[in-house]
Amino acid sequence: MRIIRKRGEVLRAKKIVAGFFILILITALICACAALPRADRTQDSRGTTGDSDIKVFPQVSGRVNSSVFSPCERYVLTGDSNGSVKVWEVETGILVRSFYSHEGAVLSVTWSPNGKYIASGSNDNTIKIWSADFSSGTRELYTLKHEKNVYSVAFCPNSRFLVSGSYDYTVRIWDVEKGKRIKTLKGHSNTVFSVAINRNGTRIASASADNTIIIWDIKTGRRLRTLSGHTDIVFSVAWSPDDD
Repeated sequence: MRIIRKRGEVLRAKKIVAGFFILILITALICACAALPRADRTQDSRGTTGDSDIKVFPQVSGRVNSSVFSPCERYVLTGDSNGSVKVWEVETGILVRSFYSHEGAVLSVTWSPNGKYIASGSNDNTIKIWSADFSSGTRELYTLKHEKNVYSVAFCPNSRFLVSGSYDYTVRIWDVEKGKRIKTLKGHSNTVFSVAINRNGTRIASASADNTIIIWDIKTGRRLRTLSGHTDIVFSVAWSPDDD
């Protein structure tokens, strides 16, 4: 019995020593990490941070639901829960323009590839098309209407047409220059959360709460294919660079 007790005491001593060295190692690692230089992210008066690759836009009000770069990448366009659409200069973080016309939260914003137009979709059931010529102030060109919330808007590559997806289960195609609806595409059985147009402007992809993606012919409005591999809501869709 004495031999067993002595062995137990030796084992306990070994465990204590091992635990002591582990504690020293952890303490050394914490001190080493604390000594590492930290990135300075202090915001300056322009809304930029010490990290030159990051910009902070301090004048944002409400939740930002959508954002996109301008074609020239000089500006960022945002839409927020307060119903405003705002244009920010990337380099300085300065607010360049604010658009106030929606009566509900802005859920989607986009900038036309030719740089001439801005479009915003809202839960007030409307789409606003704005002039991106800031020399003339803020000009609303057209108001386009769905039956319910507009969750997604996207311009065609030629900037002539706009496509939208809505809580009314439809995808709609609009003539940007005339402010008129061209087609209403029906095929989804639930909310359309996202629309995307392929690179050559011939196909539309729409993602829906009915768990499917539908591919449409933009010229005829005909449904070409239904992709039904998802088992839950599809919130977003995008085309591959080669359109396949």
